[in-house]
Amino acid sequence: LAVGTLVPRPAAGLMAVVSSNTMAGATARRLLPIAMVLPFAVGWLRLQGQRAGWFELEVGIALLSVATVVTLFTLTYLTTSSLMWAEKQQQRIQAESTERQRWLATTLGSIGDAVIATDAKGCVRFLNGVAASLTGWTMEAAHGVPLDTGFDIFNDHTREPVECPVARVIRELKAVPLANHTMLRARDGHVIAIDDSAAPILEEDGTLLGVVLVFRDVTRRQQAEKALGESEYRLSLALDSAGMGSWNWLVQEDRIT
Repeated sequence: LAVGTLVPRPAAGLMAVVSSNTMAGATARRLLPIAMVLPFAVGWLRLQGQRAGWFELEVGIALLSVATVVTLFTLTYLTTSSLMWAEKQQQRIQAESTERQRWLATTLGSIGDAVIATDAKGCVRFLNGVAASLTGWTMEAAHGVPLDTGFDIFNDHTREPVECPVARVIRELKAVPLANHTMLRARDGHVIAIDDSAAPILEEDGTLLGVVLVFRDVTRRQQAEKALGESEYRLSLALDSAGMGSWNWLVQEDRIT
């Protein structure tokens, strides 16, 4: 009967459990031999004892009943022990996973740049505090939202929308930089200049797990560069309008050139 239960539906029945590499399969492989052999062994010993005249039928039946109870108790003990061990292992793995996630979140949250991580479909899984302040999205509001929905970027010169870098990473499976003069429109409508890049998160076999986008606010830098350029331009106009000669000099190795 025990063998017969393994034969039908080998890919979906009890055989699938027994042959699996799971904890259930390992437990089944330990218990099934005992469950199959013990009844035959105990029955054979009872018959041999009766034939040898060691005890009567009633005593043999009693011994068989006791042996069955002991067998069931042993199987129950082994099963519960395996389940308890598996539960402890699962709790340990879950605790380690939770600790890794907490460590990762703390690390990413401590980065001075804005960090957004997505899944393989481009939906937001994480953003740190800097990214939340720049985009205006909270972690709760952004979680599961496609990044191209909450990451509104456009070109400062043409005012045309810029393709979300996460979409390019998913398509090309390589790191891509943000284009120059990229502007980000936050959720409340204010606009800042940003730069940096996006990169894929890959498994060891190359499977895409997600994308990480790192960017920063470069509005002040661009304003300083623009002001410097305007200042140099005004200085050049002033010199050209003064009607006087001018020169540049460079000190190098005690020589003036």
